[in-house]
Amino acid sequence: MNPTVLLNVFSYVAGLDFTGYSNETQFQPSRAALPRTTFRSGGNTELWGGLRSLTYSQAGLWHAGGSTSVDAEAFNSLGSQTRLHTFGPDEAEGSVAYFWTGGHFQYAAFDAPVGQLAPFRLTGQGTDRFGVVRGKLAASPNEFIDGVATPVVTDSLGPLGSAVQLGAVAADEFLYAAVHLLDDVGAGDDITLTIESDSAANFPSPTVRATLGPLSARGGTWLTPVAGAITDTWWRFVVDDITAATSGEFVIGAAFGVQKG
Repeated sequence: MNPTVLLNVFSYVAGLDFTGYSNETQFQPSRAALPRTTFRSGGNTELWGGLRSLTYSQAGLWHAGGSTSVDAEAFNSLGSQTRLHTFGPDEAEGSVAYFWTGGHFQYAAFDAPVGQLAPFRLTGQGTDRFGVVRGKLAASPNEFIDGVATPVVTDSLGPLGSAVQLGAVAADEFLYAAVHLLDDVGAGDDITLTIESDSAANFPSPTVRATLGPLSARGGTWLTPVAGAITDTWWRFVVDDITAATSGEFVIGAAFGVQKG
């Protein structure tokens, strides 16, 4: 197995793409180690997995300005428990993605000597009952042209991003999804997405499993989990409707995952 060189780690937090500001990300899910040692344990410590938890941090180059800046997102969201995060090692559709709802509880900035670029560090924890979902990035908000990340603008109906193969959803599992609108939305503009599944990559007989929207503001949206059993193994987002009162243009990052509730 080849090692992974971290060159294109992506990080979307609510309505801000932190990727171009960050150069360090740490993601640490854990589970409490509960002692279960008895007189039948043969003189060895026995442990049982207890409550799950998540801590994370990201750091990089500080940036201020309007609402779409590191400082505005980090400062204004301190104490919030509802920030949707999507993160992964490679910003390519179909690659692994982790997503969760978390809170920001510590924000540090300017920890550098005179003459150096101003840094930042943002840390937090997972905050809801769903924990971390491991899935795949289905829609990247960026494409790379001559090595330069360029926003992908969505302005028409039809499939969004790429179809991904997640496998079937068992009776004790759920489909999860995360959607990030990563640019300011024009006044009166909104977009509605549906989630479709099928048994093959070309979607010969798609079935609508959920609807998200209409979405009309920059930010993150967590799908209410869709219960199994579902035998289809392929999944995709579809732009079902757009209201274009201003421009009707949207920049979207989105991911899917299947796991137990």
